[in-house]
Amino acid sequence: QLVAALSFPLAVGIICLAPAFVSLFLGEKWITMVLPMQVLAIWGLIRSFEASTGPLWQAIGKPHIPTLFLFAKLILLAVLIYPFTILWGMTGTALAVVVEAVVVLVARFCFMARTLNTGVTRLFRTFVVPALASGVMSAIVLLIIKGLSPVTIGTFFLAFAVGMVVYCASFWILDKAFGWDSILPLRHLLSQAQKASGADKGGAL
Repeated sequence: QLVAALSFPLAVGIICLAPAFVSLFLGEKWITMVLPMQVLAIWGLIRSFEASTGPLWQAIGKPHIPTLFLFAKLILLAVLIYPFTILWGMTGTALAVVVEAVVVLVARFCFMARTLNTGVTRLFRTFVVPALASGVMSAIVLLIIKGLSPVTIGTFFLAFAVGMVVYCASFWILDKAFGWDSILPLRHLLSQAQKASGADKGGAL
C-alpha cells in the first residue's frame, strides 16, 4: 500500500509532465524521447511493485522464486524486443520492457495470492485508491499545462506543486470513502520508528 501510494503519483506525474520537461530543460531536439520516457515511467511503477514482493519469498523460505520470475522475464523480453523494436523503434523497445513486466507482475501476484491463501483481487485492491487519486491529479495537471500554454518554467513548477496537493487531497478523500485506511502501513512505520527511538534513548540513559 505504501509503495503504491508513492509510486503511482510519481509515474503518472512523469507521464503528464514529460513533454513540458523535455521541451523546457532538454530542448526540442530531444522531443522524440518523450514517448519512451512515458512508457518507461509505467515500467518504473511496475518495477516498484516487483521489488516490494521480494522479502515475502525470503520470509517463507523460497528465495528461488524471484529467480524463476526473472528467468521468465528474460525469455519473454527476448521474444518481444526484436519485433517491437522493428515495428516502433525506441518506443517499441520500451514497450517490450513494459509488456513483459506487466505479464510477469500479474503472474507473480497470482502466485503470491495462492501462496498466501488469499484472493488476487485483495492484492490488486491496494492499487485502487492511489490509481484513482493519480487520475484526478493528472486531469488537473493537464488542464494547467494546456490552459497556460505555452509552457514556461513557472507553469511547469506550478503544475507540479498543484498536482502534489490535489493527489494528497484526492487520496485522503477516496481512502475515507472506500474505508480502506491505505495509509495504515505508514502509520505502522511511524509507530515502529517512535518505539525504536524511545528504546534507543532508554538504552542510552
